[in-house]
Amino acid sequence: MTEYLTGARPPPADFEQVIGYKPYAIQTPHGQRMQDPLGYASVPFQIGPVKEFDPAAKTHDYGYDLLRYFEKKGTPLGPDARKAADALFRKDMFDYANDQKGFLDRVKYRSWAQIYATAVELYSKAQGNGPP
Repeated sequence: MTEYLTGARPPPADFEQVIGYKPYAIQTPHGQRMQDPLGYASVPFQIGPVKEFDPAAKTHDYGYDLLRYFEKKGTPLGPDARKAADALFRKDMFDYANDQKGFLDRVKYRSWAQIYATAVELYSKAQGNGPP
């Protein structure tokens, strides 16, 4: 999963036909990430630093779409794939938080990163770490 999300492995050849979009690459301070152009941080009431964590969310959305893709193709990925997508989401948010110059900004973004990452991980666990 991580190879797909970082662009080390290209999307499956028919991904766009099956899922409906073509992922694109961005460069972050912590490496390349593949993005879902239709993705967004789906946070209730859009509370917290939604805009700041948007790149992490778009990569995470692509990861979940890969899970859906492989399920549709009849070769579902195992639970470790979803866990890897969630782990990279957590890492990317904490990287953003830790890159902030001010102490209070680092604390604020770390707190939100913990909240968002924990919510995603709990939801994944509730779904058996399978395709969403």
